[in-house]
Amino acid sequence: MKNRFIYTYLFLLSLLFTGCQDWLDVSPKSEVRADDLFSTEAGFRDALMGVYTVMNQKEMYGAFETCLMDCFGGLVQSCGVSSTFMLNMDMESATLRSGFASMWSKHYSCILNLNELLEYLEKADRSIFSPGVFELLKGEALALRGFLHLDLIRMWGPVSTTDNLGRPSVPYYRQAGVTAQPAQTLSDAIRMAIEDLEAGRAVLRESDPILKEDWEHNAFVTSTSSTGITLSGDDYENLGFFLYRNYRINYYAATAAIARAYHHVGNSAEAARYAREVIDSGKFPLIDSGETGSMGYWLMKEAMFQLYKRDLEKEIAIKYYEKESTAETTNNKLVLYRSSIFDRDAAISRDWRAIYLFSGNQFNRFYHGGSAMPVLRVSEMYLIAAEAENDFGYLNTLRAHRGWEGIEYSHENHDLAEEIEVEYMREFLGEGQAYYYYKRTGKAQLLVSPNRNHTVLFDLEYPDSELEFGNVTPKEQESKAS
Repeated sequence: MKNRFIYTYLFLLSLLFTGCQDWLDVSPKSEVRADDLFSTEAGFRDALMGVYTVMNQKEMYGAFETCLMDCFGGLVQSCGVSSTFMLNMDMESATLRSGFASMWSKHYSCILNLNELLEYLEKADRSIFSPGVFELLKGEALALRGFLHLDLIRMWGPVSTTDNLGRPSVPYYRQAGVTAQPAQTLSDAIRMAIEDLEAGRAVLRESDPILKEDWEHNAFVTSTSSTGITLSGDDYENLGFFLYRNYRINYYAATAAIARAYHHVGNSAEAARYAREVIDSGKFPLIDSGETGSMGYWLMKEAMFQLYKRDLEKEIAIKYYEKESTAETTNNKLVLYRSSIFDRDAAISRDWRAIYLFSGNQFNRFYHGGSAMPVLRVSEMYLIAAEAENDFGYLNTLRAHRGWEGIEYSHENHDLAEEIEVEYMREFLGEGQAYYYYKRTGKAQLLVSPNRNHTVLFDLEYPDSELEFGNVTPKEQESKAS
């Protein structure tokens, strides 16, 4: 990685304490020396929140890795004349190459800032931290490092067949500084991501308020007594750091990411074990029929991990999706397939996703206000468990909470793999997960857009800057060498 992407200075982010949501709405204030930033508890908190702020930018989960990746999962019917390179997945496009390079550099800048935070935590005077804060900082930083590397692996690593486990994936960084690292093999990179997620999970197991029996997605901590952690006085500034646990990585989000990692490389037993832990916790219940009228909002409660993005309608819906009732230009707007995704088994007339997430052919999930950009949801754990255990039960349960009550599929009449594929297309609209499904399985023919050549996307070339720096080997050259 080029030196300019590795920082010895971090952004100090100003957190306002006038209300709960201010903990989730931060903006850059100034650049300060790391020694000064990490001299107080507030500085450590601000540095961690700064990473979440970068993750929320459009180049990461704020748009590119969620909304726009639906193009690469074949779920987009059109996206305007000026964006046909997206629809056609034209990796020769300078615009696309630049976009992917931005994703790469943003991920690694977050990772290296986390490494610096972790190094300063280890030598910090523990007396500067309020009870429980050090543990949350360390647990989240470790888990986030594993999580961010895992998404880099899923994007730039090879298809996860047994034959590819020894092929280069992405560099893995566990230290702050400017020393470039070579790409780890897929097997080693996944192992290292799981190690970091497990390390973070172990720390969070002892400190995360989300593990308390009375924690609910919409019953946030409002007093020191309900955190299970004793704070000195009624200090809202300190207490605020324990709020909104599913808006930051937490114990169950780390657990779900481990399930995702094992699933990515075909370790079904471990994938199922971690997925079941999240499901069985009961912390993230699937929505029921009484909640479907505001489905775009209520899907938030199924999220183990989501990012706070102010005004989704303005920042996501209007910028990235067609809205028939406005005069907004449609040259760059995405129009998702509806009938092609929901036309099997009369799903379009019964499936809540087809009914409530669309208005005609307009995808309107993000037109209902709200502030949650989903990153990990419990429905993925049901699909992982179904595939890993070859069990229709998990799939039937998920579908029952999507309008399919009383309709159960079985091995006698249906192919589970085919049904799981179509559920990935239906379930994660606007979240980018369809692409990762195809990348994991290596299935070249897209379910929704079968005539598009998808194989080019299975080995995404590294950013030009990385190739020029000599940090990684071009995919074509590496493939011939192997």
